[in-house]
Amino acid sequence: MVHYFILNPNAGATNSCARVTEEVKKIFGDNDNYILYETKSQGDAFRHVKEVCETLEEETIFYACGGDGTVFEVVNGLAGCDKAILAVMPMGSCNDFLKSFPEKDFSNIKNLVNGKVVPIDLLRINDFYSINVGNAGFDAKVNDDVCKMVLKHKNVKKAYNRSIIKNLLTKKPSKVKVYVDGDLVKDGDVLLMAFANGCYYGGGYNCAPNALPDDGIMDIVIFNNVSILKLAKYIGIYKRGEHVGNAKIARFCKTLTGKKVEVVSDENICFCIDGETVWDKKFEIEILKHHIRFVIPE
Repeated sequence: MVHYFILNPNAGATNSCARVTEEVKKIFGDNDNYILYETKSQGDAFRHVKEVCETLEEETIFYACGGDGTVFEVVNGLAGCDKAILAVMPMGSCNDFLKSFPEKDFSNIKNLVNGKVVPIDLLRINDFYSINVGNAGFDAKVNDDVCKMVLKHKNVKKAYNRSIIKNLLTKKPSKVKVYVDGDLVKDGDVLLMAFANGCYYGGGYNCAPNALPDDGIMDIVIFNNVSILKLAKYIGIYKRGEHVGNAKIARFCKTLTGKKVEVVSDENICFCIDGETVWDKKFEIEILKHHIRFVIPE
């Protein structure tokens, strides 16, 4: 078994890579069954992992050491490779998928190295894979603007606040048709939608409190277009995961489950896949049961 650490030097606190590198060397000692690779730019983790997977001769655990963006790239690089296993070492500002395992400490590298390998599901969204949540509409646009603004403001919180204000002032619903397992479940304006394998996204929004990442079922949320006042009133309920089965917001917040979803619009939809933005007029989302192996810390 080879342990392959993919480190993002731009994720998290300064010197995070140096700290992880030091700990890894202490854990493995004189053993040479580990590799450390520091990414050079956005997209490099995907490219490198994919290239490595094309020539793998023995089982290899790829440790995504970074935030959600690093995990997204590593997942898409190794998906479909039967010798590849995913582990996640949280170093970024958001590590939302790991919140689905609240009792586990993924930051303990030794426990991760000695962890248990289990099969979990993946979402396939058009040509991409998602280990956690794909979401569309208002919150996806907020995320897209945050990614752009943080380059200017160099501060995630400031960028997030400015993005929220901008999107509230320019709020525009998406007119869509949504099919779940072949049935039309929505035809009209929506504010946001979430298609979940994990429970949390967006830095802590519990969009799918009942989601299990290994049950072969996708949890779905469709939030109809509402006024800014109603959004402000009920967004806290949604963030805490109290919207499922909640009669107060059932009129405009639908929750359901399925295995295949098709979202169609006459205009481009802003879609966020584990933090990465994609624009298109049609999205096909499918849950792939036990499509990847994942390390749960000891």
